[in-house]
Amino acid sequence: MKKIGITTALYLNYFVFAILLNSVGIVILKAQKNYGVNELQASILEAFKDLPIAIVSFLIASFLPRIGYKKAMLIGLGLVTFACIAMFYGNSFNYAKLLFATVGVSFALIKVSVYSLIGTITENQREHNALMSSVEGVFMIGIALAYFLFPAFNDDYFKNLEKSIPKLKVVQLPEDISSEYEQTLNKKPGILALALHQEDSQTKGVPFVVPGGRFNEMYGWDSYFIAMGLLLDDKLDLAIAIAENFKYQIDHYGKILNANRSYYLTRTQPPLYTSLIVAIVKKSKPEVSWIVGHFDDVLEKYALLYNLPLRDFEKKYLEREIVDANLDAYFVHDRSMRESGHDTTNRLVNVCADLNTIDLNSLLYKYETDIAFLIENEFDNYFQYDKNIVYSREYWNKKAAFRKEKINELCWNKNKGIYFDYNFITEEAHQFEAATTFYPLWAKLCSTEQAEILVKKALPKFKLKGGIAGSTQDAIADIDANSPQRQWDYPFGWAPHQMFLWEGLLNYNYTEEAQEMVYRWLWLITRNAVDYNGTIPEKFNLETSSLKIFAEYGNVGTAFDYITEEGFGWMNASYQFGLSILRTDLKQELEKLTDPDKLFL
Repeated sequence: MKKIGITTALYLNYFVFAILLNSVGIVILKAQKNYGVNELQASILEAFKDLPIAIVSFLIASFLPRIGYKKAMLIGLGLVTFACIAMFYGNSFNYAKLLFATVGVSFALIKVSVYSLIGTITENQREHNALMSSVEGVFMIGIALAYFLFPAFNDDYFKNLEKSIPKLKVVQLPEDISSEYEQTLNKKPGILALALHQEDSQTKGVPFVVPGGRFNEMYGWDSYFIAMGLLLDDKLDLAIAIAENFKYQIDHYGKILNANRSYYLTRTQPPLYTSLIVAIVKKSKPEVSWIVGHFDDVLEKYALLYNLPLRDFEKKYLEREIVDANLDAYFVHDRSMRESGHDTTNRLVNVCADLNTIDLNSLLYKYETDIAFLIENEFDNYFQYDKNIVYSREYWNKKAAFRKEKINELCWNKNKGIYFDYNFITEEAHQFEAATTFYPLWAKLCSTEQAEILVKKALPKFKLKGGIAGSTQDAIADIDANSPQRQWDYPFGWAPHQMFLWEGLLNYNYTEEAQEMVYRWLWLITRNAVDYNGTIPEKFNLETSSLKIFAEYGNVGTAFDYITEEGFGWMNASYQFGLSILRTDLKQELEKLTDPDKLFL
């Protein structure tokens, strides 16, 4: 009976904490609504939960037997109870931090106690494995239950609105709105919902300006002209709000409405939306992500121009049955950027197709010198391409030398000690400090002097505790703080950049620098794998030395429901490559997880 009681306690504790740990999402959402914090600020609750788990688990493992596992579990439950009561009465963001810090500490106590007790109450390996699996199964059931439980605590704006206005009735429209359905609304006209946003911890409607008089709704092309006036009066926020409401209408009603009344569901007005977007762009230079959010809206203009439904036009355009020079130009930069592999970075947004990039040219230089090497060493300096063409080492070396000359002329900035991309439209360097400046080291196209300048002057600008970032912090200093973070810019670190750098440093005999940079990256991977149960992600935030990423696309391999046992390809490769370079004494320090900033001053 005692064994059954202990097992039940293990199940219940793990079940409760599965729900508690999974509550952070709804609390983050509530914090944004109720405490006046933005998404990034609210997301710090994840750290308040996760860091105590890692730290306390590491510190208490050897001490718990002295306290007793039962007492440790009771302490954990007691702490959580106290924190929940404090949260109820305190009701602030600081108390939310306290709650999740306490949940993290308590879960560490529970987790270590549960795993330890499993070992004491089972008699053989098979029984141990079975109990371990069932406890984990109960934990997953708790997580699954939380997905159904917490949405019930999420306020519904429209339901609350209906409760607050007794005469108001909220009706959900069908997904497919036909003209027949629209006719049923003739005798029961209503107002159609528009976009919502968070303001002062409350959900509110995104504002718009009405034409006036009896026209007290948002009208289609009226709103465009209104927005033009707003822009002239520097009322940019209101003009953008009108665009946001346009987008909402397209997303939810399939068109920009004549006006937001139910009997206009199948009626639109002259298409001026893209003109509004262009005007806003010229006035404010918004982030490309904002423009991309209106992607279908851009296509809508062309679909109407060609008298085709949107999806039909999209299909014909993609298959090149329709060719439109203006729309082609719209996509050129974005497609070029994605082809570069750096999707996305502020370095390439809206300019990529106009650039001779240092990374591409370094790769091509490497192609040319590699081909020369192969022809010389594998084909006796005679490569018969076809019956009329023969290639020699000298041919490809000449091409490489010419490319190197142009790179030095157009991309190398000796004063700043960095390679920039070259804009062949403006005929000047595109001065964005990116980690691609180290590609020439890897490709061996630097002179000895250039390599020294890169190592002494450029490398310190990129170096953080865990490696080099995708760009310098200065490179993005003028980017709006509210703009989305581009994943290939500061402060994010990627395995390809590290590996190119290491090999480049070794190419020019900067052995100590290479050892340091290898150690920093391997420490980062190992530290996070220890803290997050073996997780190997796609990239890291080097500012926080964490796999917790708050940027576009998130971080592949870190979502709880998709943590891959095999890790992530180029991250795995970088670890292996790094170990092949790292000295024995540094491997020993790595085993101890010695902080790199203590090793390399």
